[in-house]
Parts: sequence; structure tokens; C-alpha cells
Amino acid sequence: MQNEKELQITLRNVSKKYGEHSILENISLDIYKGDFVCIFGKSGGGKTTLLNIIGTLENYDSGSVTCFSNRDPIKAPKVGELLRREKIAYLFQNFALVEKMTVEENMMLAAKYNQEKNKKNLIEAALNKMGISDKLKSKVYELSGGEQQRVALARNMIKPFEIMLADEPTGSLDYENKKIVIDTLIRLNDEGKTIVVVSHDKDFEKVAHKNYIIEKSAIREVLR
Repeated sequence: MQNEKELQITLRNVSKKYGEHSILENISLDIYKGDFVCIFGKSGGGKTTLLNIIGTLENYDSGSVTCFSNRDPIKAPKVGELLRREKIAYLFQNFALVEKMTVEENMMLAAKYNQEKNKKNLIEAALNKMGISDKLKSKVYELSGGEQQRVALARNMIKPFEIMLADEPTGSLDYENKKIVIDTLIRLNDEGKTIVVVSHDKDFEKVAHKNYIIEKSAIREVLR
């Protein structure tokens, strides 16, 4: 039963405007532990804004957000920072890697939050899972877009998290890299992690437990 699962994220009547343009209106959403959720919608329709609100990265005009029992953590920056450090992993559309640093150096930025003492083994194991262990010493700018996304995923895998938020994670990838990313998200979900994806990619519709669409600033579930 759904109500027996841990409720991790709750949005109630959340609204957001940019100037006079209403991007989200009275959005209510529940995300439970172990869910795999995909949110679809047109470009500029509010998907990324909603993901940022869930991830405590962006404020909203009205309504409430409860994140791991913390009500409206955006209003308490230290709480939001702690949630992002210990509970939330974010897979950004632009990868959010430091291009002039090596893959290893980028990975080390996340490894410092892991209690594992042998950071190098931790990093190498994560890169090996993503099939890019040979890129350890490469500069990020030397990598393809697909390789950078795999590094970004590996980096998230070594930090503590219970929910992963992914913004268009396959948007610019070729078939091979897209399959690796989707398969990795499925595996993480099978391991008990909660996954929330915003995307145009209809392949996520097949693997997600719940699919939603944002239209005209409102959200509705798409039943199969």
C-alpha cells in the first residue's frame, strides 16, 4: 500500500511566477520512498522550476513544501544545505562539472561527504560501474557529453542521498550513453533510491512508476 511507504516529499498548492508569467499554479504532489517519477511537459513549461523547488534550490510564491519532514526548507538555508548534502542528489542538465579539473578531482568534491576512508577506491568503483574508469585522469573538457553525464552520475553515486533529481538526463546523449544513464537510474531505484526525472524522453514513460505532465501551469498524473 502506498500509505505504508515513507512520504519523502510533499507539495501543497505551490505556485510560482516569473514577473507576471505564472509558471506553476497550485501544484500538489506526493513522492514516496522508492518511487520512480517522471514529469513531462513542454520546454519552458515549469518542469525544471518544479524540480528546483523539490530540491530546495528555488523559492516559490505560495503554498508549502515538506522535504524529509522539514517544512519549507527553502526558508531555512542551513536546513536546505544539509538536505542537499545528505538526502538529495541532483543530476543537472548541464552536468555541473568543473571543466578544468580532472574527473578524479570532480569526484573528490563529492567523496568528501562520504564516510568511506579510502576515497580513491570509492571513486574508482563508481567510475567502473559507469564504464569510464579509464577517464580518471582526464580533464572534463576532454570528455564527450555522454561521458560527462556518466561522470556526473558516478559523482552522485558516491555521496549520501535518498532521492535523485534528474533534469533532462538523456537530453543530449546518443543511444549508447542514453541507455547507460536510464539503466543506472533503474538500478539505483531497484536499490531503494527514489528517482524523480523531468524529461521529454518518452522512454522514461515505460520505466517510471508514475508519470505526470505539466500543462498550463498545472500538473496531472498520466495513467497507463
